[in-house]
Amino acid sequence: MGASSLTSDMVLYPNPCADALFIAGGALEGEQVLVLDATGRVVMCLAALVGGSINVSALPPGSYAVRMMSASGRRTARFVKQ
Repeated sequence: MGASSLTSDMVLYPNPCADALFIAGGALEGEQVLVLDATGRVVMCLAALVGGSINVSALPPGSYAVRMMSASGRRTARFVKQ
């Protein structure tokens, strides 16, 4: 499996979520974080993951993906915002 696209054991919880989305497993502190909507459009971009969570309270309800980007590749997991 190439390092450019990885699906890992990254876990997002709670799922569905309302305000805070916590990231565990394959997520690493310091990785760039992108939140994409169901069409693949970037709706949130964080320079680095800090504290293992993302504040998603400003997002409208719907399906999203979190993409973690680092020098070793990328990891993606999906979540639902209530």
